[in-house]
Amino acid sequence: MPQTKSQLTRTIAVDLDGTLVHSDMLLENLFLFFRSSPFQFYKLLFWLAQGKASFKRKLADAVVPTVDRLPYDEDLLEWLKAQRQAGASLILATGSDYRIAQRVADHLGIFDEALGTQMINLTSENKRLALVERFGEGGFEYVGNSRADFEVWQSASLIHVANPERGVLAGARERGTIGEIFSSHTDNFRTVLKAM
Repeated sequence: MPQTKSQLTRTIAVDLDGTLVHSDMLLENLFLFFRSSPFQFYKLLFWLAQGKASFKRKLADAVVPTVDRLPYDEDLLEWLKAQRQAGASLILATGSDYRIAQRVADHLGIFDEALGTQMINLTSENKRLALVERFGEGGFEYVGNSRADFEVWQSASLIHVANPERGVLAGARERGTIGEIFSSHTDNFRTVLKAM
């Protein structure tokens, strides 16, 4: 019996913060907010009291980073482009506000879909559930870098690790089969200065 197109297509979900980019979009947004509205910092406390998802949404309502200047991981990006050219479906799945995710996806032009925080904070278990709902248990590969990705890797068919935080690679190996490992270490201090 011939395989259908959906059976032949690999789905690769990719995290954004610390994985596809060498920075954290929440920090990028905060620096941008302080630069553009330095006397409105009190709003941040009010937004934060409404929960993490609401905080990210309100912050993105106020400011959104210029995505073409983000510090992308070039090695990972080139690999993703090659996977797409080979027929893989690419999904950007991030805890950042969905509008930031969509802007990054539009800018790079390689993603079939962008998922981000809207009413719920799309990290850890919430991200795992969202991906399983769309692609099924074991129906996707996942590229991540932090402990927040452990739960997502539990449901992934293949684990890819990019710029892992301390102890993350060992934890990833305990959760499934390791595919690619990307290690493009950058100077975190310089990244923060660039964001500022």
